[in-house]
Amino acid sequence: MKKKFIGVTHLDVHFPTKQDVLLFDHIAVGSLSKTRADIHDLEAAAAIDYLTQEGVVIDAFQNAGLDAELGPLEQQYTDHASVNAILSVILSNASKEPRLLEQMSSRQSVQDLVNSFAAIAQINRQQVSESVYMLFKKLHGRLGGAQSTDLETHQRDFHSAFLCSVARAKSVSLSGKPEFDAVPLIHYPHHDDLLMPSARENVVANVVIKNMPTPSPDTPWEAVMDFRGHPDTQRRLFDFRYWMGKVAKELAVDTTSVSELEQELDYLTHEYTEHMKLAKLKIESTTAETLITLIAEVAEDVIKLKFKDAVKAVFSLRHRKIALLEAERQAPGREIAYLVEAARVFGNS
Repeated sequence: MKKKFIGVTHLDVHFPTKQDVLLFDHIAVGSLSKTRADIHDLEAAAAIDYLTQEGVVIDAFQNAGLDAELGPLEQQYTDHASVNAILSVILSNASKEPRLLEQMSSRQSVQDLVNSFAAIAQINRQQVSESVYMLFKKLHGRLGGAQSTDLETHQRDFHSAFLCSVARAKSVSLSGKPEFDAVPLIHYPHHDDLLMPSARENVVANVVIKNMPTPSPDTPWEAVMDFRGHPDTQRRLFDFRYWMGKVAKELAVDTTSVSELEQELDYLTHEYTEHMKLAKLKIESTTAETLITLIAEVAEDVIKLKFKDAVKAVFSLRHRKIALLEAERQAPGREIAYLVEAARVFGNS
């Protein structure tokens, strides 16, 4: 059974791109109805409506079991979402009530706050206490407009981290089902190390998305949907995702860096592209020779009423496509053929 590949996001932080749609079967959006209602840009709203109608964009929490027991990792992300939400609210309130920031700039107040976190999340109290204390102290030391701007920036960061943790929790939940593989499309802001270490399970997807071609703004969504729905595209995409899964498993037990992974992707792309260039030159040379003799043979066979031989000669042109498919299946780096074909159709910029 082919698994559905799902990207999980929230429209407040990450709007689905054409790159996302080229890679994922579905884009699961948190609070889809509410966030859709908040979109005032007509073009963006039309895009979400179209992708929802096509079944690409789905509600991340539709039919979710509210009473379902959370697994350890899902619970961890859910806990961290709660902590980030609390910090976001504190900073939001501090922008309206400066005395709150003054109160939170003392170590004891921060320790009391972090101790309350411990009731809802498994965190490193000492690390979190020091990080939160230094943040509040720095913000309290700023005055006037600069302080207000910093408060808003950090408040948005914690809110983004909250949404990212929710997306990660939902990704874990979906990936726990046999029919799905899911990764979050939201990345932690610079507060990542405040609550938990960086996760490595999404490294491959992040690198791939970064290397996906970016269709031009005037490329209609329908063109992207037509491309990904083609049978040849589906075959290449299946191979590509299989390669992604294989590399992800190797990353879990290896120390391969992101730069090395990008180099591997570049190398495979080069190997595949060069192999197919040579294969096409050979096939096109043979096809040209076939066409030169074909015209004469077909004309002669038709005159002599040898229609069977004429049809046979015409069908020989199909060998070109078969030969190309065979060359592709034998090409080094064939696992990333989908990426190369997408770049050919939509460009690399």
